[in-house]
Amino acid sequence: MREGLNDVGGNFTAQFGLEAAMPKAAVGHSDPIYQEFSRREKRWKKISDYEKKIKVVQDKIH
Repeated sequence: MREGLNDVGGNFTAQFGLEAAMPKAAVGHSDPIYQEFSRREKRWKKISDYEKKIKVVQDKIH
């Protein structure tokens, strides 16, 4: 999961044809930097949760 943090994610390509002309539902922030920040923040939180769970198991092994 940490290796995935090095990649820049997101679908920031332009649309053409009918897809570009159709109205879109307003979902979240349209700022690509905020979207990337949010994606990385969620991933760091998930990694932290996994590390806490692993530490509990490792502490109980002994």
